[in-house]
Amino acid sequence: MHPDNGGPGYNGKGWVVDILPAMEETVIYDAIMQALEDSTGSKQFLISGPTSGNGMGHPSIRQVVRNQLPWFWCPSDASGGKESNQQYFWDIPAGRGQWHATMNYKGVIGDSIIGDGLGGVGPFGGEPMGSEPDCHNTVDCNGIIWRSNYYYPLQLKKITDGTSKTLMIGEGIVEQDFESAAYFAMSNWATCGMPLNYWIENYTYETRGAATWPETRGFKSMHPGGAQFVMADGSVQYIIEGIDHSVYRGLATRDGGEVASITF
Repeated sequence: MHPDNGGPGYNGKGWVVDILPAMEETVIYDAIMQALEDSTGSKQFLISGPTSGNGMGHPSIRQVVRNQLPWFWCPSDASGGKESNQQYFWDIPAGRGQWHATMNYKGVIGDSIIGDGLGGVGPFGGEPMGSEPDCHNTVDCNGIIWRSNYYYPLQLKKITDGTSKTLMIGEGIVEQDFESAAYFAMSNWATCGMPLNYWIENYTYETRGAATWPETRGFKSMHPGGAQFVMADGSVQYIIEGIDHSVYRGLATRDGGEVASITF
C-alpha cells in the first residue's frame, strides 16, 4: 500500500537481501537494513541525486551494494560477475548512474505477461504466451517471487502444485537485461510467460528502454540448449529450451493445478 494510504511503501529491496545472513554476509545485510530504517519521507526506492535518496537508493549504502559476491554470477555468462553502471533504475541526471553489483539469478514470478503485452504477444504473435494481466508490480503473482513480496511473504503451504514441481529461481543474462542490479526488487524476478532463452539481437544500453524492457524479462542462459532452475524444494534442475511452453508455464505457477510433469 502507498504511504499516503497508511502503507509501508516500496523500499526496493530484492529477495537476495533476505538470504544474506544465511550466506554469511551479515555485514552487508545489517548495513542495508539500517539504511531502510533511516529512510524518511515516502519510504520508497528513490534516487534524487548522487548524495540523496530513500530505501535501496539511500546514500549510505551506495558502496555497500557494489559488493559483487561470487555466488551472484554464473561463469557461463561473460557479461556477469562484474559491477555495472548501466542498470535501468540507477540512471542519475548528467551521468549513466551509480555502480552496482549484478546478478544472474532471478525469482520466478509465474507466467505473467509483462508491460504492454510484449512479454505475452509482442514479437511472437498469436494468443498471449503468458497469463494476464501483468502482475509484476502488484501484491500477488501466481509464482513464488515477484517485485513486492518482501511485504507479502509466501508460505510453503501455498505451493499446492508441489515444491518439487514448481520453479523458484532461474538464470538471466546481464547484457540481455538492464534490470540485473543484484540487490534490488525490480531486478530480482523474471517470467515464464516469455519463451526460455529468448534472445534480443543487437540489444545495448543505448537501445534499452520502455519499448524493449518487457521483452528482456524472461529466463535465459549461456548454457547450450537450456537453463538451470532451483525448484521450490531446493533441488536444481536443467530445463531444456525446447520445453513445451504450456508445461513451462505450468511449472512456473504455485497453485494452478496444471499437469506439468516432465523428465528433467
